[in-house]
Amino acid sequence: MRTLIFSTLIVTNRALSVTNRSRSRPVWRRTPSEHPALQWPTVGALAELAAILGRPALRDLFRVAAPHAIDVVVVLVAGLAALAWMDSLKHLIPVPR
Repeated sequence: MRTLIFSTLIVTNRALSVTNRSRSRPVWRRTPSEHPALQWPTVGALAELAAILGRPALRDLFRVAAPHAIDVVVVLVAGLAALAWMDSLKHLIPVPR
């Protein structure tokens, strides 16, 4: 359970960063080249997550278990759901000017 929570926290944190790049355009209408500096923290966070979950010493340090295939699917679905929710929420809340 701790592995799912930790992984989902990292993935949804990056989804929040991606969705907050623009208040007017949805995520799927933007390209990564519009903000290349956003790619480095995203790649870094996902690489750290992969290292923590892939190395037994780091798993022990963070007290997480080795993920199963279904765990990866659950985290990705939760991340995509959070991304869709955050992206739709910004269209419901007016932009202060």
